[in-house]
Amino acid sequence: MKKGMKMKKYVILTNDDGIHSKGLKILYNAIKDIAEVFVIAPAIEKSGASHSLTVWDVIKVKKVKFEDTYAYSVYGSPADCAKIALLTLAKRKPDLLISGTNHGPNICQFILYSGTIGAAAEGARMNIPSVSFSVDNFNPDDFSSAKKIIKKIIKLFFNKKIKIKKRTVLNVNIPYLNENKIKGIKVIKTGNIEYKEMYKVQKKKNILFFRHIIGKKNPNRKINNDAQALMKGYVTITPLKFDFNDYDNIKQLRKLFKKYSKMYLI
Repeated sequence: MKKGMKMKKYVILTNDDGIHSKGLKILYNAIKDIAEVFVIAPAIEKSGASHSLTVWDVIKVKKVKFEDTYAYSVYGSPADCAKIALLTLAKRKPDLLISGTNHGPNICQFILYSGTIGAAAEGARMNIPSVSFSVDNFNPDDFSSAKKIIKKIIKLFFNKKIKIKKRTVLNVNIPYLNENKIKGIKVIKTGNIEYKEMYKVQKKKNILFFRHIIGKKNPNRKINNDAQALMKGYVTITPLKFDFNDYDNIKQLRKLFKKYSKMYLI
């Protein structure tokens, strides 16, 4: 590199829909001209993998052709992809870890199950600024609006307009609408969404087969959260902090067990 030249930003890109997903390719093409992009993703779809890791089995990783570059295809979880990249394969510490673009929204309690967010959470856990992107359609054909919005948000981060705190993931959900129909961006809390769920059960001989089925979602129109804003046509940005402590209950229980601890230890 010539003296005085700025080093190009280095980004790790992963997802949970797999190495062949359209959303991953769109995201790569959205940012490849503004960053050096290292792509690593599950070999097969891993939706719903959450923050799971492969702990006993050996993880197979293959170098594969990907668009105009090469990527790593991982026979493991999205979080495995993030961890393997950060600990071994990435050539240097990344400026940003991006997970997505997910086919379908990651809002409300679905955040708990999301492999997209699981990969970003692993990045955040390792003190890497991390962002997850999702589009509000499970079978998207047109990513043109999402591509523009993603690039704008990433540029804001690179220009230091957006700062991501330690152990925090920026969870971004984009409406599946033409750009001129998107109402704007809302930084908003997540929440809970009511929906019916069940299992369809089939029995063959002595084996039961369960298929999880999610019914129609019913966002509460009176509650101001990410689901409601997304439904109204807003891009939603929700900072997710991965701190599982319930500080109010810690104080309460500390007082309780300070009083009764001797009794319980006898």
